[in-house]
Amino acid sequence: MRPLLLDDRLLLDHLLDGGSTRLRSLCRRRAVATTGLWYYRLCHAIRSDVIVGALSGPFLAAPNDIRTRASTALVRLPDSVNLVSLRDLAPSMAELVERHRLNALSLEALAAALSLGAELAIAEGSENPTLIDAARFERLNVHVVPPG
Repeated sequence: MRPLLLDDRLLLDHLLDGGSTRLRSLCRRRAVATTGLWYYRLCHAIRSDVIVGALSGPFLAAPNDIRTRASTALVRLPDSVNLVSLRDLAPSMAELVERHRLNALSLEALAAALSLGAELAIAEGSENPTLIDAARFERLNVHVVPPG
């Protein structure tokens, strides 16, 4: 089974409680990964108490014990979540930008999915149509998953 590349919102769900039934089903028996920029956005969101948004809201709503476990997991991402290095992705990103008009965050996600042979999992409500179109152009499976 192909690895699954989680966006920041689904990574939060995965670390908090496994997420929705759909996300748990997709993650079952496969490697899970994320990108450096998605990981950064999630770390920033849960450390900032200035703005409550799509990432920080679900985190703040979780019970204290689950928030503590998730915070610990974010400080040192669990070994069960692969984090692909920009060192490995930058050359691919430079090539992909020639085919797709994507920002750095989306280029990194596309390059990581291609590098890992992964499927993309993007939270419903956070869909980026340009990234989804580029992924499908590159023959990658994309799952739009309801957040948990």
